[in-house]
Formats: sequence, C-alpha cells, structure tokens
Amino acid sequence: MPKGIYVKWTPEMLTFIKLFQPYFRYSEIAEMMKEEFGITLTTNQISFKLNKLGIYRENSGRFQKGHQTWNKGIKSPWAKIGKCREFHFKKGHTPARTRPIGDERYSQKDNQIYVKVSDIRYAKKSVNWRPRAHLVWQKHFGEIPKGYIVWHKMATPLMTVLKI
Repeated sequence: MPKGIYVKWTPEMLTFIKLFQPYFRYSEIAEMMKEEFGITLTTNQISFKLNKLGIYRENSGRFQKGHQTWNKGIKSPWAKIGKCREFHFKKGHTPARTRPIGDERYSQKDNQIYVKVSDIRYAKKSVNWRPRAHLVWQKHFGEIPKGYIVWHKMATPLMTVLKI
C-alpha cells in the first residue's frame, strides 16, 4: 500500500491479524494478508494497528517481571584479574583534552577568539574563557567601564590590533 493511503480494517482482517500475531512475523502476516484479502500492507501498518488495539508482542524489547539475567552472580573480568581499582577514575585527574591556560579557541557563534584565563573545573565558559579583544583592552587601558563594549575598527573581531 502506498504511503499515506488509509486502510479500512474489516472485522475479518482484525481477527486474522489477532490470530496470527503471536506465531508469525509482521512481514509474514503482511504476505498472508495480501493472499487472503488482496490488500498490500507494510509491517508498520500491522504493528501500529495491533498497538492501537492494545495487543503487544511478548518480547517488546523490555525485561519482563521476574526476569533472570544471564550473568547473575558472575564477577566482572576485571575483578578476576584484581586490577579493578587501577582502572577507576582517580580524584584530581585531568582529561587528556584539557587545554592549557593561554590557549585560544575560535567561536563561530559570535565570531570571536577566546583565550583561556583560568582552569576552574565545572565552571561556566565565561569564567575560564575571555574574549581576546577584552584582554588586549585591559592590558592597555585597564578594566572596561560598565555599560561599554569593545568595538572593532577593522570590522572583524579576529584582528585584535590596537589602533586608536
């Protein structure tokens, strides 16, 4: 059946899919429906109709109540070797991708270059990273007054050459 065409389900068709649903795949039911009723259905159409009727497969991808796992009571392979503690995360460990202070990054979001000024863990980016233009201004003139912004004469924030 082409996509988007409504299927008028007859009571015979509903009893047919309810009857064969536990024993056959949806693709096989679709083929049997074509032979029996002369209608072409997709597996999704059959699945959605059964779900709408409240009929679900036993194995719907979820664990059933009282399910016993295959690995219950089996220890981890790392525990057998005795190296389990060696591979856990250690306190104070810094990831390999951590950038050093003074490193620069380009932000496409606001078209600026940012410089890493501190290394406070779990802090916002605005704490650890500052725009390079702000740092150049602060180096020459001190703090940026409240309510003021740094404007680029070169019309590109990527060039931070100081021209007055």
